[in-house]
Amino acid sequence: MEFDAIVAANHAAVYRIVTDYDRLERLNSALIESTLIGGEGDPVKRLRQVTKTCILFFCFKATLVEDVEEIGTELVLTTIDPLESDFDYGHTRWEFTAEGDDRTRIRVLSRIKPSFWVPPLIGPWVVRNKMMKEVRETLEQVEVLARRD
Repeated sequence: MEFDAIVAANHAAVYRIVTDYDRLERLNSALIESTLIGGEGDPVKRLRQVTKTCILFFCFKATLVEDVEEIGTELVLTTIDPLESDFDYGHTRWEFTAEGDDRTRIRVLSRIKPSFWVPPLIGPWVVRNKMMKEVRETLEQVEVLARRD
């Protein structure tokens, strides 16, 4: 999955909101738990997330544990731990770029493979469509939260 979007919020606020790992569930209704494992000052953080999602008639709960590395305030890299997750593998690259004082470009490249069964009627297109809907909700919430800061 790839997306490139501009949100109506300044870079510092966007980065602060997206890296507030213990409160990520406020960004998306599918995310029911987000917990930072380990210390705040660790160079590579460990993040546990639990989501509950429904696609058509198929609902499932999934756990995702990933290592998160922040490089400055422009780049966040994540790697899924398949031994503790419901995913065989996954890597995500988040890029944050200031586009003036009150706009931020967010670029994301993500490759993940679930380890759970997906019914044949729900193909890759349906899953991608659902994921993009979740991305839109998340970006809208980032803007809402940034206005409150």
